[in-house]
Amino acid sequence: MSPPPSPHLSTLTLDALHLGGLSPEEERQARAHLAECEDCTRRLTTTSSSALHFQQALQQQTLEQMRARLERPRSHRTRPALRWVLLALGATALAVGAVLARMGGGD
Repeated sequence: MSPPPSPHLSTLTLDALHLGGLSPEEERQARAHLAECEDCTRRLTTTSSSALHFQQALQQQTLEQMRARLERPRSHRTRPALRWVLLALGATALAVGAVLARMGGGD
């Protein structure tokens, strides 16, 4: 048996309202509910302030870090996986060479 539906707006609805993603009728209903519900109004305020904080602080920092990484010159030190692959290929070539030398030396 499922619990009764909540009389409050869902987090998804609050997010969509904040982002302008509701149809005009859905937005009208959500705003009518907010006019009477302190809990949902408080949750919308929290959603809005969190989004504003992300846009003003975190998003800008993240973009700056990404730009710095993209602008950084690449060198052999920034590609450790490639170095290991080349080392493994070299070791394999030596092993194959040794096996072939033993096979040819037995004739």
